[in-house]
Amino acid sequence: MLHRFFDTIRGIHTTSTFDTYMNNLQRSGRTGMPRVDEARKDFRSFVKRDGWPLV
Repeated sequence: MLHRFFDTIRGIHTTSTFDTYMNNLQRSGRTGMPRVDEARKDFRSFVKRDGWPLV
């Protein structure tokens, strides 16, 4: 029983804050979405500028 619990925990994939940001961008469905490298640059500048506590 305990091994099932640990297997379940190992199977949980945590997503990074960037992945969450990118998924939210894609989910919005707007045209003209940034490429991944552009989104990463935007995300980094946002984090540095605002000191986002989730990173």
